Amino acid sequence: KKVIHDSYNFSNSIKSHYDIFLSYSFYDIDYAKKIYQLLLKHGFSVYADFIDNSFSRKNVNKVTAEKLIFAMKKCDSLVYIHSKSSKDSKWCPWEIGLASGINNFKCAILPLIEDYYEFDRQEYLMIYPVIELRNTTTGIEKLWAFEGENYNSLNEWIKTGKLPQKLS
Repeated sequence: KKVIHDSYNFSNSIKSHYDIFLSYSFYDIDYAKKIYQLLLKHGFSVYADFIDNSFSRKNVNKVTAEKLIFAMKKCDSLVYIHSKSSKDSKWCPWEIGLASGINNFKCAILPLIEDYYEFDRQEYLMIYPVIELRNTTTGIEKLWAFEGENYNSLNEWIKTGKLPQKLS
């Protein structure tokens, strides 16, 4: 048997490596494009299906799932844009579950709300840190991954998968 990427010509449309796989509900595509730009601005390489020329939402089938698996294997982590729409998506829960296995649970949640304390997430999403944009002590905007009082810069979290510091 051939491996998935040998059976299909996926490799021509995407890079060989990405820092982040961006998971989002199609109903949140406008937000996803803005978050994609924000992640790029902060120096991350990001895979999103809307940048993949081989990906089509008009014909979703087994090959679609195989393309997503192939792309996910090229990513160090997954950022899950969580919204009311993502709760109803068939693909978002599948993507975060798959990425958890591929990337040893290196997935983070980016909620589309102001106050993450009011953020109601499904139980299985509680095992992942939350991403937040905040200023450093020097006033520079930076993306952070945190869980409770433990945090790390998103960049360091992607590299290490750890949240060693306490929020001050």
